Amino acid sequence: MYRNKNSTEMEKAKTVQIGDELEHVWTCSNLRANQFIFVHDCFVNPEFSLGNDPPLIDSNGCAVDETGIGEIKYSSDGKTATSKHLAYKFADYPNLLFKCSITICKAYSCKFTDGTSISLPLNCAQKRSPRATKFLSQNNKNNSIELSEIVNVEEVLTHEALDREDPHSK
Repeated sequence: MYRNKNSTEMEKAKTVQIGDELEHVWTCSNLRANQFIFVHDCFVNPEFSLGNDPPLIDSNGCAVDETGIGEIKYSSDGKTATSKHLAYKFADYPNLLFKCSITICKAYSCKFTDGTSISLPLNCAQKRSPRATKFLSQNNKNNSIELSEIVNVEEVLTHEALDREDPHSK
């Protein structure tokens, strides 16, 4: 379920505008006192799996790119997790599907892949992979986005142009 910033009620996000604030909420109410939910391995895709869906939350429960989905925050009892982000879309696709894995953990029995115990709150600064430390910064003067890595747009455009058929060659 999602909560639009203009609403106090949980609802299915039927129609949103790009830039609307959305809140993902995961809840499991029938947990024992020593149990909590752990949200991890979240992906987003346009309507159907493309086989290379961009990861949003890694296996450690940490945001890979907070523009795709924000940091997951947990309630003090561990029964609810939330994440906020601004609505966006992929070109040529009107809908997005968010898919996340949720594990019900018993205190100190759930482990990360490195063998350390999962406990709340998560410490993503220690778990973050080097790739996840890349950042985007927005230049508010001209509303542009600045990447921390070089992206070779010319090469991408050249390949796209070659893939299209030349209408004058017929």
